[in-house]
Amino acid sequence: MKKLIIIKLIILLIIFTSCSSKSAKKNSDNIDVNKSFLNNPLKAIYGKWKAIKFGESWVALNYGLPSSLELRKNKTFEFKVKISPVIFESQGKYTIDISSKPYKVTLYQTYPREVVYEGIFDFVNNNKIKIIFYNRKELSRPTYFKKLNINYFVRENN
Repeated sequence: MKKLIIIKLIILLIIFTSCSSKSAKKNSDNIDVNKSFLNNPLKAIYGKWKAIKFGESWVALNYGLPSSLELRKNKTFEFKVKISPVIFESQGKYTIDISSKPYKVTLYQTYPREVVYEGIFDFVNNNKIKIIFYNRKELSRPTYFKKLNINYFVRENN
């Protein structure tokens, strides 16, 4: 009888140990992926991002969905935003400063007209960013994320 109880306890212990080690490995893998991803934000930001939610300041400008932002490795960007019924497209070059958080982004729009946008961004996770940027002539670069003004973008699959 004692042997049967001991055997059952050992089996239960093995089951619980193997389950917890699998979940721990999964969690540590996710943490490693996130750490390596966030350790190189200059590479992580490249790609096409689709807007999923705009903050109040962009909504007040009649910005709507669908909208997208593409940041290329050659430091050029393309921003498409729906303004009322029209999709507005702009292009130019960008710079990113990762010396402090939130990260700083400056968009030098060259098409259809020259405008400089200054903003901040950070990663929510590997596939989602929060970003705020404004026309430099109208508003200065924000220094923190004011919840009502955050715009959210998710990475598009290429």
